[in-house]
Amino acid sequence: MTVYVDVLFAVNMLMDYLALFAAARFGSLPCGRFRMLCGSLLGGAYSVLALVWSPFGWLPVRILFGIVMCLAAYGRSTYFIRACALFFVVSGAFAGMAAALGPLTGRQFLLGAGYYFAVPMRALLLAAA
Repeated sequence: MTVYVDVLFAVNMLMDYLALFAAARFGSLPCGRFRMLCGSLLGGAYSVLALVWSPFGWLPVRILFGIVMCLAAYGRSTYFIRACALFFVVSGAFAGMAAALGPLTGRQFLLGAGYYFAVPMRALLLAAA
């Protein structure tokens, strides 16, 4: 399977932004959109790094990058631990749904330490038209 780094980065950045936003909403946490964008940019970069160098895909490194993303998104505050816990729960739910939808649709949604949506060329051409 051919993996395009820009698609991998963009999809993971979007998914991380949604996870950070959902965690903030579920916990009624104050956070700025720019900070969440910075956290999601780190998450997108991490997915590319995990594809290029396999030690970035190890579980302790994933947890560390998740904490760094939370630190970038929510800052050091009194609700940081709650925000991180909510982020990990939401991220786990997203990954579980992607893992469950993969066999149902016949597509692979998870690649290494990130999400990757391979779109067939016919669908891409139809969307472009």
